[in-house]
Amino acid sequence: CGAIIRPSRIYPYSPANYDFNLTTPVTCMQACSAAGYAYASVSAGRLCFCGSLLANTSLLNSTTTLCQVDVCLGDSNVYCGDSDYELVYTSIGVIDSASINLIGGTSPMALQINQNYQFNVGYQGAVSYINYLIDFGDGTQTSWFSGTLNTTTIVSHIFSKTGQFSVSMASRSLVGMQSIMSAMTVKVSDQISSLDLSMTCPNVTTTQQTVSCILTSIRGTDLTAEFNYNSSTPPYSIPNIPNAQYYTFGSSYVTHNPTIDSSGNLLTVNDIVILPQSTITIAGRISSIQFYSSGSGTINIYLLRRYCISPLSYCYDTNTCGNCTNPYSVQCSTNIYSTITHSCVNASLTQRFQQSTYANAQFEIIAQWTISTTGTNYQQIIENLSLNMTNLTAIVGDILAFQGLYIAKSISIDGTEDYQCITPTITSNIFTCSIGNLSSNGTKYRYLLQTTIVQAIQIAPNTMYDNVGYYSVEGRLTQNNLTTYSTSTILPIVYGFASTQIIGPSLASVNETVTFIVNLYPVNATATIYIWFINGINTLNSTINTMNITFSSIGPYTIGCRAENLLSSKYVSTSIFIQEMVTNFTLHAGNITNVSTSQPFEVAKFQLRITTGSNYACRINYDTSQLVSRLYYYTYGYIPGSYVTNQYLLPGEYNVFAHCENSISSVSYSFIHHVQYPIVGLQLQQHGVAKNTNFRLNFTIAQGTSPQFQIIVNGTQVNYTYYEQYNLVQTDYFPGQSSPINYIVEIYAWNYVSSSYISNIFTIVSPIVNPQIRSSIMTTSFPGPILFEYTMDSGSDLDILFSFGDTLTNDPIICQYNGDYPTNVWNYCQNTNHTFQIPGTLTIIVAFTNAISTIYKYLTVTLSTSVNPIEVVTNLQIPSSQCVAAFIDNRAIASFLIRATNRISKPASNAQLIIIPDSVNQPTITQGPFQLTFDYFTSPSITTNGLNIIYTSLGNYTTVFQVSNSIDSTNVSCVVQVVPILQQVYYSINPLNWPLNDTTSFQASVYIGDSNPGIVIITWNFGDGTIISRTRIATQFDRPDTQSHRYMSVGTYTLTIIAQGQLNTVTKNFSIDVQYPVSRFIVNFTSITGSPSQLLYDGAPTTISINVRDLSIPSASNPLLFIDYNDTSILATNNVINVA
Repeated sequence: CGAIIRPSRIYPYSPANYDFNLTTPVTCMQACSAAGYAYASVSAGRLCFCGSLLANTSLLNSTTTLCQVDVCLGDSNVYCGDSDYELVYTSIGVIDSASINLIGGTSPMALQINQNYQFNVGYQGAVSYINYLIDFGDGTQTSWFSGTLNTTTIVSHIFSKTGQFSVSMASRSLVGMQSIMSAMTVKVSDQISSLDLSMTCPNVTTTQQTVSCILTSIRGTDLTAEFNYNSSTPPYSIPNIPNAQYYTFGSSYVTHNPTIDSSGNLLTVNDIVILPQSTITIAGRISSIQFYSSGSGTINIYLLRRYCISPLSYCYDTNTCGNCTNPYSVQCSTNIYSTITHSCVNASLTQRFQQSTYANAQFEIIAQWTISTTGTNYQQIIENLSLNMTNLTAIVGDILAFQGLYIAKSISIDGTEDYQCITPTITSNIFTCSIGNLSSNGTKYRYLLQTTIVQAIQIAPNTMYDNVGYYSVEGRLTQNNLTTYSTSTILPIVYGFASTQIIGPSLASVNETVTFIVNLYPVNATATIYIWFINGINTLNSTINTMNITFSSIGPYTIGCRAENLLSSKYVSTSIFIQEMVTNFTLHAGNITNVSTSQPFEVAKFQLRITTGSNYACRINYDTSQLVSRLYYYTYGYIPGSYVTNQYLLPGEYNVFAHCENSISSVSYSFIHHVQYPIVGLQLQQHGVAKNTNFRLNFTIAQGTSPQFQIIVNGTQVNYTYYEQYNLVQTDYFPGQSSPINYIVEIYAWNYVSSSYISNIFTIVSPIVNPQIRSSIMTTSFPGPILFEYTMDSGSDLDILFSFGDTLTNDPIICQYNGDYPTNVWNYCQNTNHTFQIPGTLTIIVAFTNAISTIYKYLTVTLSTSVNPIEVVTNLQIPSSQCVAAFIDNRAIASFLIRATNRISKPASNAQLIIIPDSVNQPTITQGPFQLTFDYFTSPSITTNGLNIIYTSLGNYTTVFQVSNSIDSTNVSCVVQVVPILQQVYYSINPLNWPLNDTTSFQASVYIGDSNPGIVIITWNFGDGTIISRTRIATQFDRPDTQSHRYMSVGTYTLTIIAQGQLNTVTKNFSIDVQYPVSRFIVNFTSITGSPSQLLYDGAPTTISINVRDLSIPSASNPLLFIDYNDTSILATNNVINVA
């Protein structure tokens, strides 16, 4: 590495045949060599310069740190100097050729696992020195090592896996130069022996049952197999058996020339290091152990297994002892299992590499190997006479550990780490881990130890035996089509159950004895016990194949039986439905009477009554004149009070027929249903008749179906005729009477759905002829009095009613005259000399009435009063003025009222009015005349006219009112103030229910919709002692004045907003609830066992109870609960719940 001395360079020549985007030390050396230069220089990540043999190399420094700054554009894995330093190479160091070969007479395609093989490597070329790197293709490789010039170098290697591998060698003379490659292919096999084979079968099995024996080889490659059960099934020939599989667990850096960490030792000689990275995920036998040692000494390597006290077992998912469905097996509860990595895809490292998971965990030492390390290098332990590994099985969850100081460590790059159990005490191969981490100054470490697992070959074809006996099961394995190894065992076969069958009825009645028989096939099979089940519940254990049972409840039942002997078990089931006979069936009206009735369009209810019965269907025809009927199913038996319904549209009598049946009985029932309108509007049409006239009594009803009547006159029942077309009841004729008579008339009316009764007086009278009225004076001063009299030509039994119209209730004065009235005689009553309550022109109405006629007569009188005392006001008033007009939309309408100045006077009767709207500025402009009308029933009296004057600008106007009548006249005036008014005030409160400590403040906004409101003062009283008052800022009706606020405690507050204008003040109150919000809650289905998504409907109504718990902190204020069960059935109750 040399400094660049500007403006000139020590290596100044630039080759013309290189691309700076592809610059590497190799491309620069090749370019300079092609140009004939001895030296090549790279700098700034992309520049290439050349130098001759005359260049001063004494200025170069062998330490290249200052040149390792900019990576090369052509290869980011190497450096190309920087802007001020250049990295210099000789340009003639290219190797010509290299080779790698297997030493010895063994064919490269016939290597054996766990054997030591030697390779030599060499090169041809003119270089000063040479380096090699070998990748053996089985996951291991060497580091760069130097070779000897002009001779081969020997390298040894033990293959710990089977397979065909590409062994490749890379050679180079200088770091950063293009390597020369050489490769060869080797095949590593696993030779088996007869000791590797075993055959396992069940201790005994039965005929007609699938059975399999397992032929196992703990190793092997290139195998074929034969399997013979010596049964009716021919022997199996199995070619191309998969080779035994090898897997490694532990540090992946062991075999890849790790950069070991040489910092201080983190262990004591008594610590045990556990390696979470080595957790076994595939069960198998241990083939070898590999590690990278850091020095010479003795270490203990352990295979550990989590020690769990029964009934707990090791659970892979949680990496703890617990209760799990499949202990000691890989479970990917939320992930996908990868067959490449043999682990859960995207699995969290939390449980596997969390220190607390191992704290105080107990481990059992399954195996221990004491090893002597040979220095800082890669070491492999294989099976030999002193180290028996192949017969040791590791299961899922086992983990590697070691004790000692001579296994190298590397810096963890993925955040995980190994842990130490600090000086554990081992008792009976079990110890408890007092956990400690192996980090130093924030750096985490992983130790370089791994094991190789071989997974045995197992072959298990199926067969079935038809006959009993002892069968020799034989298995043979042939390797490479040359050597055959065999093994065998004996499989006993006894009789088993091929099938079973239950014989019994599928339908029966309650309390009836039912027999079930189970038959076994083949017929020569026998059972030692028959276990009977009803709806899954064991009800009988018997040595005979029969069960007699009586059912007390209706419903479906599943009858099951499991027949067993010492070797076989068969379960079979059948179904039976238990019903009740339908007895004492009737269909009754839903109303409380003994007659079945309803009204048109009413939903008629009919009650089914049955003493016994189940699983029956009822077909009901509600009108036998029609063929349509309805079908009702009652699966679970009679429910007391069951109703069926039908809607009849027209009145009439309907024959109803019902038929119910189930599979064991049937019954029928019929009756008549009456559909009627109720009787309404019963009345006597005439209440009298003239003397000497024959007459009938006429009654009518407004509505009623098939009515019945009883008519009684003066205590005697009389005959009648009913005309249904007219709803008219008419009695027989009564003879005419010559003198006045009163009859007491009673009538009763009824049908099936209603009844009615009235009582009246029927009178014989003389007709009223030419009645007359008169007053003592037509015009007078208020209040009178005035005397009113009456007369007529004829009439009898009279009521004379005088209505004077001077009171709000207008109650008439009644005069009565009994008997015949004398012709043309004037008469009066005590109360017809009348003093009036109000003035004005009044119309007197007199009604002459008897039992057969009413005649009205009319008379008008005038009562006058002075126009005084009166005053003028407007509908709108303020404390400073009684005459005010609100200026709205560029105009003001002043609505005037003229009223008495006290509560007693009733002035200005029959008066007229002339108005001068602006007597100051426009005294000649008038409006009117108007006829004044007063409401004298109010106090004080006030005009009812619409006296409106329109003003088009703001200001004060003196308005004069000229009032006159036949008695006198007067002028009254008032000053009208035309001013703006505040009336369109709107509010936006967000929100009315504010969560305490909400991130968004509570806001109250005020909108003024008036176009000319003038100055408005707005006050917000938030109810918690905070009062804010200010002048309105907004100038447009759609722009609000908004005030934010934050309440400091929960509660209900009254927010008062006051808008004060020039003319008036508008006040509005709002109730604000400040509450703790609902932030979290949980739901439990307390009445459901198991998952709510697997709730089974068995036909009966199901009640679901929900428990909701508020977990808000603090607890929510006044929470409301809304539950929608989403049940659309019309029979569902409490489908939607909305409660506090």
